Amino acid sequence: MKKKAVDVLGRRLQSAEMSSGKTVDKLADGLKDLVIGASGNIPGYSHEKIKSMVEACGAKFVHMNFQDCTHLVTTTSSVERNFTKVALADEKGFHIVSMDWLLHSIKKRVPAKVQNYLLKKSGKKGATAEPKSEGRKRGREDDGDHEGVADAVLKKFKKEVVDTAVKKAKEEIANAVSNKAKVVAAKAALKQVKEGIANAISEKVKKDIADAASEKAQNDRTVYRASLVNLVDENYAGKDKSHAIWLDESGFIWDATLVKMDADVGSELMRMQIIHDNSEGAPVPWIYHHDHDGRFGVTDIEHPDDEDEEHSDQKRAPISSCGQKRFCKDFMHFTGLSWRNRNGVPLNGQWIFLDMAYPETLIMRDDIVKLPGQVEDIMKMIFRSDYLKTYAAFLKTKGYKIRSKCTSQQMDLRVGLACLEKLMKLHESKISWLAETELERISHERIKNSGEFLSRNIETIRVELESLNLFLKIYDAGKILTQFPTPSLGLSRVACALNVAKMDPVDSASSEFNGLCEYLHNSSSSHHQHQFEKVLSIFRLERPGEAERFSAWQKAEKYRSGDRRLLWHGSSCASFAGILTQGLRGSGIVSPSGKAFCRGIYFADMSTKSAGYLKASPATESLLMLCEVELGTSLKVSKKIHGATTHKAWRDAGYIHPDLKNVLVPDARAGREEDREFEGNYHWEYVAYDPAQVIQRYLFHIKMK
Repeated sequence: MKKKAVDVLGRRLQSAEMSSGKTVDKLADGLKDLVIGASGNIPGYSHEKIKSMVEACGAKFVHMNFQDCTHLVTTTSSVERNFTKVALADEKGFHIVSMDWLLHSIKKRVPAKVQNYLLKKSGKKGATAEPKSEGRKRGREDDGDHEGVADAVLKKFKKEVVDTAVKKAKEEIANAVSNKAKVVAAKAALKQVKEGIANAISEKVKKDIADAASEKAQNDRTVYRASLVNLVDENYAGKDKSHAIWLDESGFIWDATLVKMDADVGSELMRMQIIHDNSEGAPVPWIYHHDHDGRFGVTDIEHPDDEDEEHSDQKRAPISSCGQKRFCKDFMHFTGLSWRNRNGVPLNGQWIFLDMAYPETLIMRDDIVKLPGQVEDIMKMIFRSDYLKTYAAFLKTKGYKIRSKCTSQQMDLRVGLACLEKLMKLHESKISWLAETELERISHERIKNSGEFLSRNIETIRVELESLNLFLKIYDAGKILTQFPTPSLGLSRVACALNVAKMDPVDSASSEFNGLCEYLHNSSSSHHQHQFEKVLSIFRLERPGEAERFSAWQKAEKYRSGDRRLLWHGSSCASFAGILTQGLRGSGIVSPSGKAFCRGIYFADMSTKSAGYLKASPATESLLMLCEVELGTSLKVSKKIHGATTHKAWRDAGYIHPDLKNVLVPDARAGREEDREFEGNYHWEYVAYDPAQVIQRYLFHIKMK
């Protein structure tokens, strides 16, 4: 009976659906903007069935998320029992309607007015049972059979099962709510702790950053102040730590170095500065003059507005009320140029302004990053004080002699360097009269005691400029090593100051290390005097900008490149100060032995041949370099000097390291062959004309037999 009543009601409701089903397929988007949900047991319609009907009309159906819901389809029973969805709909204020509203809306193809289909609790004002509609009429036909039986079944089921289940569910819900509250409280406490920790860390980080910034600013001020103090000319009679070069409000340093060449007596040097005495607080202009005989003095320039002023005992030019104005006036008198146009073309017969480069002021600090132990050993070999002194001595006796009669040798070097830089600019500007006369003679008189002049070739000037820069760096390196409290810190500072190539030790257990050692030993010959006993370490080299320069050269010479080889280059330990700093160069002022460089950079495919240039004594440690060299396919970029002994085959060096792919290395497995009738060199030599054809790849630390 019960089942029959339910089936009857279901068939009638389904017939209502069938009667309106013809329009459902035509409702492409009749309910497009609606979001519809369902609650409770709706006779004849499952929630999935309602969902398909709703979505077929273009509306959206929601199961649980009722935030955007516009209509809730349910029954009076569900409303009276205040199901969760009903309560939520009532709270949110969207429409609670019967199934008839949905059927009517589908039939009319537009949302029906909800007034006749609203469902409310009977206790509320205006409450109604199932609203009047076509579906209501259909419902009255089955009220007697369906609702009576259903009520009896539900009443019995509730009494036997539901009450117990509800009670148990309520207990579980209460426990869950209690546990959830505890979890929420724990999470809130944890969040509060995390926020407290985060705030503490944030404040600590901010404080550390502020302290670091303050310390850096203080260090910067200390460095800047020290540099201004050091710039005061050493011949200023009252020089002490309270005197510094004047730094005006715009951050400009008032310091000028002038030179002049007299055809009869030689070069003269003048230093113009505005010096600030912190104890007096008054900036004063000061002029120092060094003539060709090495005598010092102050040039006194008479100006109409200064005739009544007296000279001081401190070798100062007359002081006006405005030091900057007097400085500019004196500068104009000597050079013929305004101070603003000081870098303009020098006037013939006048003093020449030089842009001087001064050494960095060193601040002794303990937080300098120390070099790895193996790298430090190499630095000790290169920058041993006796090596530096030997290198400087060779420059003075075998190469361009350094002027010794000036009280400041380093100042003379820097003046010569500034002259060479000025020469470069003037050659580029094609101001030949000055480049070929005054600055050329000044630079040579300041740097050497030779009557020879530079050639008119700008490349020669560039090479001499690089060589002088190298000597100044080595000069500074010697000073650095004496100023730091420990040798390790000094070497670390030297490596940083000279921008020495990066050196990464190669793992002695790696295939790369074994491949390099194999090349070293298999390319040795008993015909050579210097032999290797042991490889102490190998370093992978990387000079900043060298790889980019190499690629640019290959691109520019793409029709003449295509023969890259891994070749040996040997030199004394002292020379590596320049090699690791400036790279390999084809020529320069002087070699460590005093012999002038020939044009080009020399390499060998036999390790012991290059070892002959190490200048090593037996049982000593030496350095040997392995380079990637682009020999090219033309005699215009390189030269191959034939030898009697030839490698039978070459192989790709990619087996040593992936970066060496497409670079050739002698194949030790194929062996060598010897032409006994050949009358030239016993082994091959290779000459690269341009330093851009070379990349330094490895540095070997070797113990000699």
